[in-house]
Amino acid sequence: MGHLMKLYIVVHHPQDSSQPWSNSWIDDQLLEAIQTTQEIGYLCRAAQRLGDSVFVHRCQCGAIAHTICCSVRVKRVDRIDHSTALVRFTDPRPLNLIPPFSPAPGQNFYVVP
Repeated sequence: MGHLMKLYIVVHHPQDSSQPWSNSWIDDQLLEAIQTTQEIGYLCRAAQRLGDSVFVHRCQCGAIAHTICCSVRVKRVDRIDHSTALVRFTDPRPLNLIPPFSPAPGQNFYVVP
């Protein structure tokens, strides 16, 4: 990945009734932790090693538009089982930016140069 690529994780809005993963939010904008795939856990570990921020793409929910709601730093990544990881974040910073990319349904991360 390196410092030239930015990692964006795609999460459902905390008010969305359809939640494929268990996520922990400080409020509707600031993300605290995610349950996710081992692949995203690996990408978050790489960002942590590089000291890079991870950007949070919060999906649309009703009339609330999708947004890059915040950036976070990876505090810790723990393996839950063979396919699932728990990623805890620190230093959340509100952003409210227009996303650089529209992920496909089911896509849970992307990287952008």
